[in-house]
Amino acid sequence: MGCAPSKIDELASAPGPKVDEVSIATTATTKQSAKRTSSPALSTRSALSGSILGTPPGSPLAIDLYNPSPIAAVLGDPKLVKALTAYQYGVEATLHEIVVQWKRLSDEHAKARYIMRSFDVPNHGLARVRTLYHHRRYVFTPELVTLLASYGCTAIIEYLHKQEPTETATFFTPSTMDAAAGSGKLSLVTFLHENRTEGCTHRAMDNAAITGHMEIVNFLHTQRNEGCSVEAMNGAARKGNLEIVRFLHTNRPEGCDHNAADAAALHGHLAIVEFLCEHRKVDVVSESALAAAIEKGHVAIVELLLATFPTEGNTLKMLCDAARRGHLPIIKFLYKQRAEATRYTSQAIFYANQKGHTGLVAYLEAEQRHLVSQLA
Repeated sequence: MGCAPSKIDELASAPGPKVDEVSIATTATTKQSAKRTSSPALSTRSALSGSILGTPPGSPLAIDLYNPSPIAAVLGDPKLVKALTAYQYGVEATLHEIVVQWKRLSDEHAKARYIMRSFDVPNHGLARVRTLYHHRRYVFTPELVTLLASYGCTAIIEYLHKQEPTETATFFTPSTMDAAAGSGKLSLVTFLHENRTEGCTHRAMDNAAITGHMEIVNFLHTQRNEGCSVEAMNGAARKGNLEIVRFLHTNRPEGCDHNAADAAALHGHLAIVEFLCEHRKVDVVSESALAAAIEKGHVAIVELLLATFPTEGNTLKMLCDAARRGHLPIIKFLYKQRAEATRYTSQAIFYANQKGHTGLVAYLEAEQRHLVSQLA
């Protein structure tokens, strides 16, 4: 599969202890053990060892507690142990412990996050991924590769592509390109588009639009056919990205829903609300958009919405909501815009006082006295 030479292959070609040397060392160690058993005391102990364990001397099951076997003798030789372990197949102890902990997790997404965090993959790059893939390939799941793509790890994705041809792919899925689109790496999206066959879903353009990557939105629009959903324009509106909102409105049929204007109003994106009111008025639900703008005190958006929808909005509710949140500019605008607002000053004072807006309470009480004096 084009995999890099393994550590075991490298060690196999490296000079190591010759078979004859190992045999000589083993024989010598065994002879030394035999000499030790020639001692009368040791012989007695050896003879008794079988009976200690409940087996007669000479039995195949007899174990000599005092005379190590040739295998034990080999393990007692540091040079031989080093030579043997050099040819073992595995990873360094720290990486092994991480994999052990990984196996204890049950959720695949949690496993993927654990590998990314523990191996610090984005910063360590290919070196650690190569080791991990060669020795513990099973940790590479669709969830992990999707997470790698979301981080924009282009070099790692390219490496894994070489190890996993399209006809044998197990961990590449449409979610890979979906996540790559949200990373902002056009080169990664292009690579997957040109070299993989899994493709993507509408979430690719959704992710690119939500995260503000116009180049990727345009690439997916011109090069692929999956399209997007209303979440693309909704997300772009929420982030205040007028360029993407305008592009989607002009070039895509999916449109948006009321969440676009609501989110733009909540976050104070006046230009977005203006665009939606002008070009997609049917998608703007004035009541919810007004409530969102009043909640955060965006008086310019409140003015725009009431100018666009002059008969919309419950005056009492808007005044009390503004008083509850302490938004004096909105209250002043409502007094100026809607004459009936002055009739609800007492209710506004109640909510402002309840939330501790003392300055606003003073203003409302002054307005109330002024109104009473005019009526008198």
